[in-house]
Amino acid sequence: MKIILEYSSMKKTLSLILLTFIFSSTVCFAKGPALWKISDENSEVWLFGTIHILKPETLWQTDKIKHAFEQADTVYLEAPTEEITQEEMFKVMLPYIQNPNGVMLSSLISKEAYEDLKVAVEGLGMPSSALASLEPMRPWFVAVNLSVQHLVANGYDPESGVDGILYTQAKQSGKTLRYFETIEQQIRFFGTMSANEEVAMFEAGIPDLLENQSMLDEIIKNWQRGDVEAVAKTLNEEMDKTPTLKERLLVNRNQDWAKQIAKIMKGSGKTFIAVGSGHLAGEGSLQAFLTAKGFEIKRL
Repeated sequence: MKIILEYSSMKKTLSLILLTFIFSSTVCFAKGPALWKISDENSEVWLFGTIHILKPETLWQTDKIKHAFEQADTVYLEAPTEEITQEEMFKVMLPYIQNPNGVMLSSLISKEAYEDLKVAVEGLGMPSSALASLEPMRPWFVAVNLSVQHLVANGYDPESGVDGILYTQAKQSGKTLRYFETIEQQIRFFGTMSANEEVAMFEAGIPDLLENQSMLDEIIKNWQRGDVEAVAKTLNEEMDKTPTLKERLLVNRNQDWAKQIAKIMKGSGKTFIAVGSGHLAGEGSLQAFLTAKGFEIKRL
């Protein structure tokens, strides 16, 4: 991000903001990531859960995934993050990233959380002055920014994320690209949080950043081998720490996307849908809302 802290690709960061999962590691998969299908006499829709940031050497495109993608004439992604410039992204984000009326970050979070923040900043090799530059920023923005930088420092690359690769492949093959949400909608999911929700997110996220690298590695391995139940278990454990955030970032959005997919199914054609893997696992998943609408979903 290039707002307060130096980071090379702001437009990629939006994908990570709505990450739900930001995991990665080197892959050795058997079945590969999970893929689902809904179909009727006129329509075929594939559902695929992505990881927004990966190490460059990560392998994930199995023959099954490639075949489904190649068949599709339309590709749906979460939002048009690949089609926005850094300047446009800055303009959209600016109203939502600073505390109002000169409020400082350290006055909003607990002393323990501030100490965790210091450790996180030091761990990234940032100068002590970086803490002062973070003070005017809202808790959600600081938490996401540090999470992204932590992953990049450990070899993860936004350019290697699944969504961006699928976007490029769709453009190159002449597929129609569609999106469930706008850029501003995605920013507003965080920007319109209550103060309590923001602080809860920050105080849960920074300790996880410091302590749970092994947990993230385990989740990504489960994603790679298509173990949706294991992914769901960890997702529920983590998201249940901040239930209102779970409603905002997962459940409500899945409900809306299910409505949009129902409209897609009323038409005709072949559609490949790729959204963050957290949306396709656990309680309140996208599949659960689609099943409630009467669709039969097949795991491939």
